[in-house]
Formats: sequence, structure tokens, C-alpha cells
Amino acid sequence: MKRSLIYYTIRQTDYNQRKNGSSLEFNKTLSKVTQSFKKVPWSFASGDQYLRDGYSVILSNKKTQGYLVTDIGTRALGPDEAYIPTVTLNHPGPVTRSVFVIRKAEKADMFGSDNIIRYG
Repeated sequence: MKRSLIYYTIRQTDYNQRKNGSSLEFNKTLSKVTQSFKKVPWSFASGDQYLRDGYSVILSNKKTQGYLVTDIGTRALGPDEAYIPTVTLNHPGPVTRSVFVIRKAEKADMFGSDNIIRYG
């Protein structure tokens, strides 16, 4: 009986320390979800309607009517920072997991060194 009481006391102390230090699995999961749904700024179309280098955008697919999102709590394997993309049918709004920054692959190309993104 004494042994189980000591074991319970140790377990309770360990739990309280982890709870106060925010190292419980629930706290980790809640932290990931909170970070994923944090509101972030995004770009609006300029007067000329061009997509430019550095714009923060939400990407959608008209055929599937889905929005590109990523789970920022799970990194993809590799030497660079990368996350696995997926699609949601619900419009996520401008949150961390759905806003992507568009960058040009090359600073100067056959069109010159402007900041307009061309694709297709």
C-alpha cells in the first residue's frame, strides 16, 4: 500500500511539473493549432493586376474548388525548411497555414529584372 502511495505521489509531482512547464502533449498540440490559425497579412491585387515577387497569397484550384494549406506543425524531411501541402474545401482565410509568399526563381530572366511573376 505504501509503495503505491509513493508511486502515485511521484507521478502526480511529475505531472504537475510537466503541466507547469507546458510540456504536456495537449499543450504541444494546442500550441501547434494556435500557431496554424494565427491571422497573417496578405497582399491584395495592385492596380495593374500583376502578381509580383514577395506577394503573400492564398492559392486555390478552380477545378476542385479547394485551397492549398499546409500543416506547419509537421516539417517534411530534408535539409531545407519544408512542409507537406494539402487541400481543404473550406476557405481558411488569411492564416499562417494558408498564406504563401510568392518568390521569383531568378532575379533576372528573359523579361529583365522586374518583380512580376510569370507562369504558364
